[in-house]
Amino acid sequence: MDPLPTINGTRPHLNLQTALNAMSPVDLHQAFTNLQVPQDSNWYMDTGAAAHLTANPGKITTPMTFSSNTIFVGNGHRLPISGSGNSLLPILNKTYRLLNIQHAPTIIKDLLSVRQFTRDNHVSIEFDPYGFSLKDLKTGTHLSRHNSTGDLYPFSPPTQALSTSSSAPLWHNRLGHPGANILDFLSRHAIIDCNKTSNSFVCPLCQLANSKRLPFSESNSITFAPFDLIHCDLWTSPVLSNYGYKYYMVLIDNFSQYVWIYPLKYKSETFSTFAKFHKLETPRGEFDNNNFKTFAQTHGLIMRFSCPQTSPQNGKAERMIRRLNDIIRSVLIHAHMPPTFWVEALHTATYLHNILPSKRLRYTTPAYILFHRHPTYDHLRVFGCACYPNTSATQPHKLHPRSIRCIFLGYPPGYRGYRCLDPNTGRVHISRHVTFDEHTFPFNHPSTPTTYTFLDEDPSPFPSPQLYPTVPILQTTQPDPPLTQPSGPQPPTSPLPKSTPAQSDSPVHPASPIQPIVPAATSITHPPPPLNTHSMTTRAKQGVFKPNPKYSLSTTHTSNNISPVPTSYLKALSDPNWLRAMNSEFSALQENHTWDLVPRPSDSPVIRCMWLFRHKFKSDGTLERYKARLVVNGKSQTVGIDCHDTFSLVVKPATIRTVLSLDVSKQWPIHQLDVKNAFLHGHLEETVYMHQPPGFVNANALSHVCRLRKSLYGLKQAPRAWYTRFSTFLLSRGFRNSICDTSLFIYRQGGRM
Repeated sequence: MDPLPTINGTRPHLNLQTALNAMSPVDLHQAFTNLQVPQDSNWYMDTGAAAHLTANPGKITTPMTFSSNTIFVGNGHRLPISGSGNSLLPILNKTYRLLNIQHAPTIIKDLLSVRQFTRDNHVSIEFDPYGFSLKDLKTGTHLSRHNSTGDLYPFSPPTQALSTSSSAPLWHNRLGHPGANILDFLSRHAIIDCNKTSNSFVCPLCQLANSKRLPFSESNSITFAPFDLIHCDLWTSPVLSNYGYKYYMVLIDNFSQYVWIYPLKYKSETFSTFAKFHKLETPRGEFDNNNFKTFAQTHGLIMRFSCPQTSPQNGKAERMIRRLNDIIRSVLIHAHMPPTFWVEALHTATYLHNILPSKRLRYTTPAYILFHRHPTYDHLRVFGCACYPNTSATQPHKLHPRSIRCIFLGYPPGYRGYRCLDPNTGRVHISRHVTFDEHTFPFNHPSTPTTYTFLDEDPSPFPSPQLYPTVPILQTTQPDPPLTQPSGPQPPTSPLPKSTPAQSDSPVHPASPIQPIVPAATSITHPPPPLNTHSMTTRAKQGVFKPNPKYSLSTTHTSNNISPVPTSYLKALSDPNWLRAMNSEFSALQENHTWDLVPRPSDSPVIRCMWLFRHKFKSDGTLERYKARLVVNGKSQTVGIDCHDTFSLVVKPATIRTVLSLDVSKQWPIHQLDVKNAFLHGHLEETVYMHQPPGFVNANALSHVCRLRKSLYGLKQAPRAWYTRFSTFLLSRGFRNSICDTSLFIYRQGGRM
């Protein structure tokens, strides 16, 4: 038998009798008799052990091979080995192999050899003062985390997410997913009650939402007072918000890093929301127009533009937009909310940015730099979570429920309360008396409606930004302000009119420009719009309502059986459904003899083509087929070379109405003709060369190109080619063009039309 490896290396073989004779049996027996060790089922990681050791033979699941070897331990004594075997250790969704486990009946703790464990399971182990982490040896992927509270490293079950209110992940969610340094700073200075964040803590939502490219260069602008330099930029959203906003303008004070945001429905609103600042640094485009130039000259402003296609020159605004969008994505993904709520998330992101410490400001907050007031964090809650505002003041009777289940939408400017959306009615409540369930998100529940008509929309124009507080905000009962208000300090420029304060146990306090939670109304709701009193019969009076697309907040649930629309032809080739659609389209073009493969000419331009994909649905919403269409990039055509006349006649609306009125008066039958792929039937008069379709290049003619015989979608002359062929066919059948409208063809036979 080979010698057994030990902690101190390989030693010559000793039989059991020799090993026992070398010990001090009297001393060892007395020591083990006096030692009282509680039963411990854990394995303990040992970097000095050469093999796994256990005193419990039940941990060996394979038949044990009996042995009479011994093994040396750290104090120089030898422990007898009675046998060896293998076992499996399941952790989460992975099972680890424990090979060559030595059964040592007298050992006190079961030891796992780090060297043997990592070698047999192809993992690495990272130790730190709080425990250790298992990672994949090749990819470095985090597999599990095992915390330790004592001096040893037990292989205990993986650490689960903490559910207490003081856990680091919960505060990480409340604060809008900030960096670990921000969370550690707030915890270290006892600003929030939060336990320590381990270095191995990974937030998957931050990885999904905050994946970044190379950073922009730092700005060299130096300012000595607030509002000396304001950075400005405009961002376009790919999704309309629930109020119809498409853009937002961001303004950053270079001195304090304070941020104001203004949601916009149209780019033309940019000038109307422009504030009177001393100096402005913006990109060109939205701000480079006569209105801005005239305004700047009148008020003595200096406007610095970034060069075209050089957005890093306005890097501060670009980075701020990236930071705000990172927070928007984080909170929306975490709450499982549709992207149409991006304006609500934007206001929350801006508010959180202004009250969070900044490394650039030496861990002070922008709000403190601008207003010299330290913000508090006790009122913060997780965006999009379930909440229960007190609605007893607005209920019809005292037996009615005193609260409703709502969705938390952030902090309303001008109030010290919370915005709560009722998912059943679309009504928004502003209330101070709210109970939160920060671990439940209604949009993640299948029974939650996903389509709303918000009742707090204000069609009034965008208000002008107001920078400095003038009077305190009183505790009043007011309707929910529109989301067009900037997410900065917005006090009124004149004292507010007095109103009856809502019933509350708390006294009235003046509002802080950086604290949006005011002891406001118990519940503030918006009354329904007044009924129409005119005598006209409308669809609304008959109870017929047509849904407005700008209020469509529904989320699309695509069946798992439907292949998603590919973003490139390479992805389409890997999907059998889209590949069949591409083959069908290509076969139809071949049968139609759309082109001839010819050697590439040296003196003629060659235009490119591309594949477009979309789903075609039936009237009941089920999938009809996958549609793939080959189109030409007509923008690369040159007039006079590969295209000449492109104008195509279109029938006039008056002609259609005239024909339909004649049909009704003379009781003529009406027939409709739908030509499938009409543009593919037009004959080309010009010589047009096109690259071979992507994914369908002829292997025997790689350098050849397609000389088009018939038109394709995307060609500038495709509509004219189709009209020419169709009109030629009708004229050959005896039809004649109308004098009033040449798009109208008339057929006469025997004096009858």
